[in-house]
Amino acid sequence: MPTMTESKVGAVLRQQVAEGQRADDLGPIDQLTDEQLLERYGPFMKRIVSEVCRMCSLRDSQTRDDMAADARLGLLTAARAYETRPNARFSTYAYYRVKGAVVDGLRKNGLLRRKSRARADVELGATLVREAAVEEPTVRPDYGLRLDRVDRTVVSTGMAWLLVQTTAVRAEQNELELRPSGRYIQAETAALIGDILGSMPAQERELLVGIYYKNQSLADVAAGVGMSRSWACRLHARALERLAAMMKARQ
Repeated sequence: MPTMTESKVGAVLRQQVAEGQRADDLGPIDQLTDEQLLERYGPFMKRIVSEVCRMCSLRDSQTRDDMAADARLGLLTAARAYETRPNARFSTYAYYRVKGAVVDGLRKNGLLRRKSRARADVELGATLVREAAVEEPTVRPDYGLRLDRVDRTVVSTGMAWLLVQTTAVRAEQNELELRPSGRYIQAETAALIGDILGSMPAQERELLVGIYYKNQSLADVAAGVGMSRSWACRLHARALERLAAMMKARQ
């Protein structure tokens, strides 16, 4: 397996964590109607849409309106799922849900130019990994356990990056500066990943292939394999961990 530019992968992950933690805590949501929730989190969603627009160099007003609609749907979905997951701040949890919904919408509608698609896919991979992490039950405050979680998250984000690199349509991946040398991933590594994907559990394989190779949204892939988006998000993180472990075993 070739050496990944861990500093770049780590930068994506650190940015995701920082953005989620910076999300303003706007108080409890359990007594809010949908309309009140959308009004209170209006600036919150607007910032996320602006972040994704900058990331993907999007300026069209109609596209921005569509992204805002996806952000609203993501927020409402987050509010419904969060009711049973009180272990994380809603604002942090909602950040990953909203951002994932916005990027998913862009990919589903084919609105990303080739040079920005890989950047969005890496961002989506990191977002889904972080979303799965905040959904996990709170563990006892053991430093070793927390370090293990950080390590797993970094590895999973790295595998998302590697999957993006092996997809043929990412022909301009060197422009993303994910690999400063600008070299493309070796063909044998792409073949190895394809071989490993073929031996993974069916649902995990379909999830990774749908997201990274077929450019499908997480919601569409989840529906195709008969599971909720929330469970698909956690299965995505598990599948990336399994892929990383299987690649390490074959080195």
